[in-house]
Amino acid sequence: MEVAVNGATTAHDIEKYYVENNLDESVTVFYTLTRADEAMPRYSQITEVLISRGVGELPSPTLLEAQTTGPDTADLEPLKVQQGTQLVVSYVGMRNGDSIKASMVGAGNGGSPDIPAKPGNEALQEVAFDISRAAIAANIRDHVTTVKYHYVVTRAGVSVTSAILTVTVRPIPQSELAKTVIRLNEANSATKVLDLDSFVGNAMAHVGTWPFITAPYPVSLKFFGRTAANVAHDLTLFSFNSSYVNPNWVAQGRYEYRLLRTYLDGLGHGKKLRMEFKAAVSLSKVEAEAISFPVVEYTVNTLPAEFPVPKLTQATGTGTSVTLAPLNAQNGGTVSVEYTPMYTTDSIKVTMVGTAGAGSPVIPAKNGVTAGKVTFDITKAAIAANVGNANKTLTLKYDVTRSGKVVASKVLTVTVTPIPTTELAKTVIRINEADAATKVLDLSGSVTNKTLRVGSWPFIASFQPVAMLLSGFKADGSVHELQVWTLASNAVTAGWFSNGFYDQRVAASYFLELGHDTKLKLQFKATLSSSQAEADAIIFPIVEYTVNTLPAEFPVPKLTQATGTGTSVTLAPLNAQNGGTVSVEYTPMYTTDSIKVTMVGTVGAGSPVIPAKNGVTAGKVTFDITKAAIAANVGNANKTFTLKYDVTRSGKVVASKVLTVTVTPIPAANLRRPLINGVAHTGTLDVPNLPANAKLTIAPWPLQYSGMKIWLLYRCAGANPNPHVIWTGAQHHSADGLEYGAPLTWLKTCPNGATVSVEFKVAYDPNTDEAGAVSFPITQYTVLNVDELIVDTSPVYLSRTTYLIPSHPTVLPVFISGNSIRRSVSGGKPPYYFSSSKPSIAHVDETGRVTSRGNDSAIITVTDSSQPPQSKSYSVTVSNVINCHALAGKATWSATVSNASSRGLRVPDIYELRALSREYGNRWPLGNDLYWSSSLYDLVTSYQYLRNIITGGEIVLKPDISTLALGVGFN
Repeated sequence: MEVAVNGATTAHDIEKYYVENNLDESVTVFYTLTRADEAMPRYSQITEVLISRGVGELPSPTLLEAQTTGPDTADLEPLKVQQGTQLVVSYVGMRNGDSIKASMVGAGNGGSPDIPAKPGNEALQEVAFDISRAAIAANIRDHVTTVKYHYVVTRAGVSVTSAILTVTVRPIPQSELAKTVIRLNEANSATKVLDLDSFVGNAMAHVGTWPFITAPYPVSLKFFGRTAANVAHDLTLFSFNSSYVNPNWVAQGRYEYRLLRTYLDGLGHGKKLRMEFKAAVSLSKVEAEAISFPVVEYTVNTLPAEFPVPKLTQATGTGTSVTLAPLNAQNGGTVSVEYTPMYTTDSIKVTMVGTAGAGSPVIPAKNGVTAGKVTFDITKAAIAANVGNANKTLTLKYDVTRSGKVVASKVLTVTVTPIPTTELAKTVIRINEADAATKVLDLSGSVTNKTLRVGSWPFIASFQPVAMLLSGFKADGSVHELQVWTLASNAVTAGWFSNGFYDQRVAASYFLELGHDTKLKLQFKATLSSSQAEADAIIFPIVEYTVNTLPAEFPVPKLTQATGTGTSVTLAPLNAQNGGTVSVEYTPMYTTDSIKVTMVGTVGAGSPVIPAKNGVTAGKVTFDITKAAIAANVGNANKTFTLKYDVTRSGKVVASKVLTVTVTPIPAANLRRPLINGVAHTGTLDVPNLPANAKLTIAPWPLQYSGMKIWLLYRCAGANPNPHVIWTGAQHHSADGLEYGAPLTWLKTCPNGATVSVEFKVAYDPNTDEAGAVSFPITQYTVLNVDELIVDTSPVYLSRTTYLIPSHPTVLPVFISGNSIRRSVSGGKPPYYFSSSKPSIAHVDETGRVTSRGNDSAIITVTDSSQPPQSKSYSVTVSNVINCHALAGKATWSATVSNASSRGLRVPDIYELRALSREYGNRWPLGNDLYWSSSLYDLVTSYQYLRNIITGGEIVLKPDISTLALGVGFN
């Protein structure tokens, strides 16, 4: 019992038996006060006290962060308890033995959780129960909801129920929900306009986060719009039955999902599109139990500032510039107008601007179609009018008239290429009496009138002007021409168009003046419109005839694989890896001609005998040169051979000019390096780890053939022998590279770090020696002849409690598993050396043993004695290291505690002092006497434990001013 007199309070004990003998009774309590100068005592007022074990009337609990509005009522703003809150129970006479069971009655799906019971707290006279974030969220709606809280106290088998706290849960303010980003990424956030022509493909719906967002609570996202015809056009993107918040949504602060273009294209111009988002506050899929976010509304725009470029179906290319090959539009062209959305009320007018007149036709307008694509025909005549001898251009565009507004498209520029020469060459232009195959006009006999024939061509039409010029030479070399037709006077007739050709007789007098061995050219032109302008005429390939016969010397032969012209060419061997081809070409060539090619190069294989062949009417005969013949003329410097041919005709032999061929060496870049076990040039050759079947391989090289002579040797300073010779001109019978066993025994004699070189040569000419052989690029390796250092590098964690004495660093505890480790080391080259990045945290000795010295992490590095040295490291994380410090001599308990606190230390409990005895015993260096512990013997007497760390002796003493002992502080 406590008595307060004149500001001073004194405590007075009441015997236990007196309390027990008056259990469940009312007793009166008073005190007397006798002053030194007064003879009579003074009596206090009487206090009546009920001594009872029962529980009285219980008040309602308190919900933290809730605003009290009256007796047993409160309001809760959910945003104040986003991480949950506590229900606090407090009543008079709470005892440790009381069992307190709190209850929360709210919505289903987590809004009425089961709260575990707790014992009473006699010291604090209150107990707090956690109310989870999920339980709070489950009771949030678009309107206020009510949650009731109470508790039941059970003491000695009797339960008493408290008063009920009724809490009104407020909705989350719409201003707070409006902070959640709900949008279409492609829409303009400032103007709230969704411009469907500003992007292609799908849109992306974006939803951010909100208070109490939780995975996997259901969500709903709906779109409400209208079509151009003002018909409802809605879409549910997320539904409560199948859409949920996922962990990524919460972690990334957003979730995005595509809104299909097919839905967007159904929206009408100028219509409103609303996004309505709702989120559940529990696992409930009932929409009425979800919270509704502010509606986001956009205005839909479908009319672009500029419509897409039109397409010309027959053209190639993309974008605003394309190319039209006239042959792809011989029946006319098709302009395709494509855009979405396209309305049937759209009026579309295509404009074509090309050659004046027929090349710029008027194209009737058309209405749009719901499919989004309308095509317009361009006539064959309009296409033809834009064809020339060089590239010509025309433009295409269209205008869309919608709701009285006209918007133009991008302009398509069409480059119309000329009709290919190869196609014009198909038009028959000939003198019927000439040899069509040899193109020889034989005038050796009786010369008569000749027939000139011209056939048809792409875009031919009646009344198109035509021109024809025959151009040749007289015997004296002077020009001899005849203008058969002119553009001003001649045109395609109806018969020409229907028959597909036209024949014109040319007088014999013209041909009689043509010189021997001269050329006669037929030059034809035609316009593809009614124009008679020379500039508009299409020039057809010239048809040429030969008037001469046998020459004094035939043209030089050609080696197809060589480069250059005339009588001297160059052959890169890589261009003839499968052999060569000699081409003999002259006109006229007769099938009775016998043609014999002669090749003179390296003696033997380099000068093969090539069989003769007869001529052909086409005027070109080819002869094969074998791969072996080409290879025999390859060396490590330029080599030459010659080619010529003889033509035997009617018993007369006429030779050709001689072709001199310079054969260049094969570039080093095309000769593969020899590789040991596939290790690349300049790589490291790990000799100890090479497999027993390691090979030296060389990939197939250009013009390789079976029987080639080869040279191979290895070099390595310090190896035995050096060099190590394998082959010196031996024949290698393979046409597919080379493979043979690597010299492992010799490689093991190479010093570590030395360089190994592999040298390989090949003779293409079977007659040559090593000096004439082709050297392949030398392969070099750095030799590694040391085993790998092997150390376990996985992390180490030392967490055993370890007591250290900073003032006596050489006095250490016994290190065992948990605060020490030694990992085995093998491989590499002993001896091994050990180091720690932080010896004050993890100490390592010369044997590799690591011991705990401080709380942190350190890196242990093991290094061997190889050159260069190898090293491996692993991390060590140390925890639970306690430093022990001597306090200032023998002192009272309060002085000891004060000294420890001033130094940032604490006094250990009796269990920790016992641990010090186990760890150090008689090695303890801080004093052989009793040490204070922070452990009480009992609460009644307030006696405390003391212990001698060295001897292990323990006593309990009352910590008054007469009791002195040593102190040790921990940190």
